[in-house]
Amino acid sequence: MRARRLAALVMAVLLLAPSAFAAGDDDPELESLRQLHFCEILAYLKAIRHDPRKSDDRFLIVWVDDDADHYVQCLFYQRNQRILCEIASGFYRPPRQFHIPPEKLPALAALGYSLDDSKGNFQQRRRVQGDAMLSDIADLFIRSLHEVYGVTADARFHYKAPLVAVPPPSQIYAGGKCGALTS
Repeated sequence: MRARRLAALVMAVLLLAPSAFAAGDDDPELESLRQLHFCEILAYLKAIRHDPRKSDDRFLIVWVDDDADHYVQCLFYQRNQRILCEIASGFYRPPRQFHIPPEKLPALAALGYSLDDSKGNFQQRRRVQGDAMLSDIADLFIRSLHEVYGVTADARFHYKAPLVAVPPPSQIYAGGKCGALTS
């Protein structure tokens, strides 16, 4: 019942202020985060999805600075045709020492996450139909960290992906594509 009331409240806020969430593409800080981290996240996702080993370790976790309590993680399943993405809710650290502030719940909902954290993290599931969908997932990581946790371009990103032994080479996102860094 509590989750339904909360979802109804968030939907009402979203209906009253849709332009607040559509403006993400005009956000220079978000664009800076994309330029700095999108290609690396995308490379991790591709490496995990294409790894031929059967493993339960088909996931990527991204957190910033030294705050491992604020993270986004995605797990591939059903032969890499589906992905479960989560953003930390504080559920697994009782008593909850942190939470998503109420004013961030509309952003969380706009990103597609469930607002029910009564049994775990905030979640969403998606079908993965080819590598093109991985770009959407990489962008979800960036947007989630920025729009929910307020991460800015000066943050230091950390990655955990057990199937990726060697971190992907550094690239920059420009013109909608990933490319080699120039010196």
